[in-house]
Amino acid sequence: MDSTLEVTAVGRAQSVPDQVVVGLGVDVRDATIGLAVGGASEAVEQLLGVLDGAGVTPQDRQTTGLSVQEHDGQNGPEGFVASSQLQVVVRDLAAAGRLVQTAAERIEGLLRVFDVALDVGDPLPSEARAREQAVHAARAQAEQLAAPVLTRPDTGHSSLVTSGGLRSPLR
Repeated sequence: MDSTLEVTAVGRAQSVPDQVVVGLGVDVRDATIGLAVGGASEAVEQLLGVLDGAGVTPQDRQTTGLSVQEHDGQNGPEGFVASSQLQVVVRDLAAAGRLVQTAAERIEGLLRVFDVALDVGDPLPSEARAREQAVHAARAQAEQLAAPVLTRPDTGHSSLVTSGGLRSPLR
């Protein structure tokens, strides 16, 4: 009778972040939709110029949001707010702060910064190391669990081996 043993294992690997992912946006308030959208478009063009100057390629930036909303003040509607958001990958960690500062200066108070996170540009090598660890751990666990079953005569009955709260059927 064939036997089946299922095990689960975990592998872990760490990587040093080599890039910053930052959300940048502009909000422009104006009396009409057209003026607000036009102002937001101009601010985004200035922001894109800053990104170009910092060496951020078009592949490393993505528009994540566009919106126009009526702006209400204390006495009712006071105009409109046009917003535009980008997600930007800055591959030079040291340049990220300067980039945000330059953008804030160029756009004069219209810039919003959100969702700043360190990231790993190529996680594949770390993922491969973690998988190798998991396979090694699973193989060792399977060998340890199967050894007592393999050394006894086949009784034709199923066995249930429990390890770490997980159950693995052996047939």
